[in-house]
Amino acid sequence: MMTHDRTELAEQGMDLLAHAFELCQDNQAKGYGDRLAQSVVQLIFRDLPAACSGEGDTVAADSMKRAQILVGSYIRQPAQDICHSLSATVGAEFSLPHGKINAIILPALLNHLVKACSLADHTDASHIACVQCYAKLARAIGLPVTNDEDAIAKLALAVRKLRAQIGLPRSISEFLVDESLYRQAVPAMAKRAWLGMGMRPGRPKPSVRDIEQILADAF
Repeated sequence: MMTHDRTELAEQGMDLLAHAFELCQDNQAKGYGDRLAQSVVQLIFRDLPAACSGEGDTVAADSMKRAQILVGSYIRQPAQDICHSLSATVGAEFSLPHGKINAIILPALLNHLVKACSLADHTDASHIACVQCYAKLARAIGLPVTNDEDAIAKLALAVRKLRAQIGLPRSISEFLVDESLYRQAVPAMAKRAWLGMGMRPGRPKPSVRDIEQILADAF
């Protein structure tokens, strides 16, 4: 970890965070994934800013190595989840770095989930379980929340604050991507991202229209 520059560390940390968010929904882990995800998320929010500070904080860097090992020990599925499928698609389309795109997509995805909570077609068991998983992560990092929906909204804000602390872009527009080209590419990117997502029991799979909205919000 200490051999990477500040930006590389930041990107790796946000990639780990996205993996941890996806791990918390893994029904096949039978509760173990939940606890592992919470531990990793706690480490990242606590120590990633210090690891990226450029001050040679070896304790924080060791903490990030531990988070990397914990997540790496459980990544076993070949299919991608929502955040990684979206970031891989956008990154390939515009030659953008994976970790930075994860940092942009993740809060956009959480904000979309908050909006979807009030829609009748997004209140099935898989979406409710997804909301509950993310709410547990919010509570695990000590966010003061009133209910699950509030927890996700505050978790999205916490991710944005973490992203700012470690100096990563807030939006895809900061890469100077042409907006008209991006908007034109959104429908095709949404279809590719949808096809790249794995279908696992109990996991929500957003519609292509949902993905288009997340991609639009990320710009």
